[in-house]
Amino acid sequence: MPAETPAATARVRSDFDRIAALPDDPCDHNVRHHERLLSALPARCGAALEIGCGTGAFTRRLAERAERVVGIDLAPAMIEAAQARCAGLANVRLEVADATAWELGVGQWDAIASIATLHHLPARDTLARVRDALRPGGVLLVLDLVAADGPADRLRSAAALALNAAWRLARTGRPRMTPHARRLWDEHGRHDVYPSLAEARALAAAALPGARVRRHLFWRYSLVWRKPGRAGATLAAPAAGEAVKLETTAAFHELLDVLRDGDRVFLEGPRAVRDEIDALEGYRWLTEVLGVALDCYLHADPAHPEFVRLVSPTRKFGGDNADAVYHFAPLDPARTYRVQGRMGDAVYLSLCVYGGPNDGRWSNRIVGSLHDRELAIGADRSFEVWLAPERPPGAASWLPLDPDAVCLVTRDYLVDPVAGRQADWSIEALPPAPAPAPLTDAELARRLRCTTSFLRDLLNLCPLPPIGEPNAVAEPYRQQAAAYGWAAPDVVYAMGRYDLADDEALVLEGRAPACAFWNLCLWNPFLQTYDYRHHRVTINGGQIAPEPDGSWRVVISARDPGHPNWLTTAGHPRGVLWFRWFLADETPARPSARVVKV
Repeated sequence: MPAETPAATARVRSDFDRIAALPDDPCDHNVRHHERLLSALPARCGAALEIGCGTGAFTRRLAERAERVVGIDLAPAMIEAAQARCAGLANVRLEVADATAWELGVGQWDAIASIATLHHLPARDTLARVRDALRPGGVLLVLDLVAADGPADRLRSAAALALNAAWRLARTGRPRMTPHARRLWDEHGRHDVYPSLAEARALAAAALPGARVRRHLFWRYSLVWRKPGRAGATLAAPAAGEAVKLETTAAFHELLDVLRDGDRVFLEGPRAVRDEIDALEGYRWLTEVLGVALDCYLHADPAHPEFVRLVSPTRKFGGDNADAVYHFAPLDPARTYRVQGRMGDAVYLSLCVYGGPNDGRWSNRIVGSLHDRELAIGADRSFEVWLAPERPPGAASWLPLDPDAVCLVTRDYLVDPVAGRQADWSIEALPPAPAPAPLTDAELARRLRCTTSFLRDLLNLCPLPPIGEPNAVAEPYRQQAAAYGWAAPDVVYAMGRYDLADDEALVLEGRAPACAFWNLCLWNPFLQTYDYRHHRVTINGGQIAPEPDGSWRVVISARDPGHPNWLTTAGHPRGVLWFRWFLADETPARPSARVVKV
């Protein structure tokens, strides 16, 4: 295993750019060992690196077990093939990189894998770098080719040739590869140098004391080594003048960068707000959504879930309203959860599972939901809901967890949100997970990056630019299962906007269909209600004073016009109108709108 030279590196890159175009080989001897290698992974695998990821076959398997996977390969065509194979896996990052120059870091990885790659690298140096890059308790997995050494090895190799031809004949109908594939591999193999088993064991013993090296049929050997120490242990003190390298440091600074530049979206460019009050509320919104992101992604643990309240009178985002209490819990789609609750005075209550990326970006679909009319509710208003991949025996109320399920959001709507009794909620994972260990560097970095991704998504959405004509409401629409964010599934929405002078009022009129609940909210461009603790800026169907014919009329203005259904603009000359109707028998007609003098 000689050290690489620039010419050798270029030759290997060129070889594998051509090999990448070959179809998958059903007799690939490396794939036979994937399961064996995966069984050696640590129980909690945060960050995994594959050196020489090829077309991504093992990378994809690693992504099933590790929270974050990075795959590097010298050949751009290999990375392109790996990207296609791993498409849709949000926890996988693939890079074209030379492993001899790529910065592995110190104590950053829970697992490092190398399949049929180590013989292309300076082995002694690579094993030393990998040793340092693993965390205490981290695992190195190597599968590579081995040279015959001595009469017994040559006899074993001859037997493998015969077995290989028979196996390939049984799998593909031919005893050999296609001529084109054979030619590409032969051209590449002319320059390959493989270690003997004795040489591989000597290298491992020198760099990785205690490593387990085994020979396998079909010219392979495996090396498995677990770094001494407890997983999650702290890094050793650096030598004088040497800085400790932490993945968390970079992730933390990414978050700071997003916060530092977050005001640009509402101060500059096409979505810049028009007045000082909206700009000031933009700064407040940044702090509030940071709090949401920290609760949902930094502190949340799907193995030990807890409900956290998403919004409050002083923490608003995503289209909140005064009448609802929302709770959030993270989910692992492979686990089983039991949710228990009691309804209180809710007129509408629901649980909704959302699916999509698991990297902090907002969900993109509704996996499943149940509302109170569908729940098995006891005489004491209590209920129990199971969340699991398969329905647990005896579960009266169940929400399936698809593989992309990431979170649960509950809704509790009250006609009188001040005096009404809120629902009680609890969630537990079953069977219970062991008490969590201290966060590793990779896990804390992952959580910080999820926090950052969530903020980026919200900055891409807010502030909302003016949509449609002013002082009008668009046609109501039913929410679809494919949804950006955490929209409700059994609701009809309608959106509008107002833009009023101090002496003007917007009169909205309409008729509500039979429904569980409906309301109207006034929002700023950041999809936040105004201060409903001190101003009447929302109204619901149970609070409204109806017209004699059963229709409704709402007046929106800065000045009090003396109307029972007046909503104040609370110092905001322009804003967003948002209607919602839950469990409506029919889609309501579009509310009418007209501007009058006050």
